[in-house]
Amino acid sequence: MVVVICGAGVFSHTTVGASDLLASGEFHDPALGVLGAKTLGDFGETIVLNGKDKSARPVICHGKGAAPSSNGVTTSFAASSTAEINAFHAADLANGGNCKAEPDLRGHLPGVYAAYLRGSADHKLCSNALSGA
Repeated sequence: MVVVICGAGVFSHTTVGASDLLASGEFHDPALGVLGAKTLGDFGETIVLNGKDKSARPVICHGKGAAPSSNGVTTSFAASSTAEINAFHAADLANGGNCKAEPDLRGHLPGVYAAYLRGSADHKLCSNALSGA
């Protein structure tokens, strides 16, 4: 049995910066798609919204050139199975992501199966689920 780890009722969204919204979408859409999320559309000319039914992850282009690296911040996407996490990881790698930790159980978080990457704008990304093991 897999229990989804999520922030329901704790936070409303996470915002990340990007220097190129089109490139950011092309990178993230395949991985978000395997988790049932997608680009929900533009919000003005400098913001793209990602999520399932409602926005959970706005991506903002500040127009100042390079996007902030968000060092110390990790955006983690809830998955419903280890297969979804593996597919998320594979999709990000196929679109230029850099692997920081292969999909596997995490010793520091008992029962948590997760994969960690750096995305196209050098943001830290993760997908995880509680395995119940």
